[in-house]
Amino acid sequence: MFRRSVRRTGFTLVELLVVIAIIGILVGLLLPAVQAAREAARRMQCGNNCKQLGLAIHNYLDTYRHLPLQRDLTKASVAPTNQFTCVSWMTGILPFIEQGPLYEQLDFETVMGASAWHGSLDNAPARIVRDTVIPGYLCPSNPQPEHFQGGAARDTQDVLVNGNARASFNTTRTDYVGNMGFIWSGWKDCGDTSLAGIVAGDEWVESGREFGWQGDAGRLQRLKGPFWYRNAGCDDADFVDGMSNTIAVFENHSWASSKAKPNMINKQASWFFPFTAADSLIKTMNTGPETIPGGNGYEDGRCNSWSSTHPGGAQAVMGDGSVRFVGETVDVLVQMGMATMSGGESVQLP
Repeated sequence: MFRRSVRRTGFTLVELLVVIAIIGILVGLLLPAVQAAREAARRMQCGNNCKQLGLAIHNYLDTYRHLPLQRDLTKASVAPTNQFTCVSWMTGILPFIEQGPLYEQLDFETVMGASAWHGSLDNAPARIVRDTVIPGYLCPSNPQPEHFQGGAARDTQDVLVNGNARASFNTTRTDYVGNMGFIWSGWKDCGDTSLAGIVAGDEWVESGREFGWQGDAGRLQRLKGPFWYRNAGCDDADFVDGMSNTIAVFENHSWASSKAKPNMINKQASWFFPFTAADSLIKTMNTGPETIPGGNGYEDGRCNSWSSTHPGGAQAVMGDGSVRFVGETVDVLVQMGMATMSGGESVQLP
């Protein structure tokens, strides 16, 4: 008697390895596409945040006939130190981004703090408000923590040392800042002179605590942006170069180190204080404290400026409320023209 042989079908080891290799290749091709799609969605959300900021600024302008105030001198002056309310323009627009109840919690009459220009609004309601996360102030691509702690070393005037004069309290961050213009913000010892060299003179806010102007006042007007440390509130007539040709707000992800370490926050990104909510555009895009020769290194916020975790560039809100994504290779003269309201330049963003 003969037995019929049974033929069994299946995969050989070689065939199995080939299939696994093909699947691995497909997954390898798919992951970058998925990551790119996610980043595109995050960038779109970031752009929407910027559009809301532009809309809020214009609603504020329509209501009060001037842009939001930096360090609002209209609120309080307490003898004998004559301390004024120290809040940012981003605090002032809270009612215009559906955060009216949060704004109403603030007590502008109880002004506290050791310095007349830094951190004066340090009462109990202010501590609650400044530690509240505002989703519209955060770029979804930024991996940094939403909250951060203050309390670093201070000088004799109760200011954080090594350029950290912007946020000394527990607070939450912002990834967007108002444009001061094409001018040094604070002390000119960051080390990045690559852009400053295209204009003659020492164009910077003087190192005195009052942050006055050092030099020709006419040049100040030509180099000034829509926001200032003590912004009296410019209006649309101050945009001599045109609102569509002037940056009002730009992304600043406030790296402690550089874009290579984006999750390290330098604790100077508070939306509540004017010394954090505004910065200048005199530095090249996507620089960081540890990338600038001659700078002071890690966590020196003077070396931060226009920066973003998005690949290739950063968002900008123009004076007319429109939003532009600007490449990190933007021309120096174009950046200077976009940074100033009345510089007389005839340039446009690409």
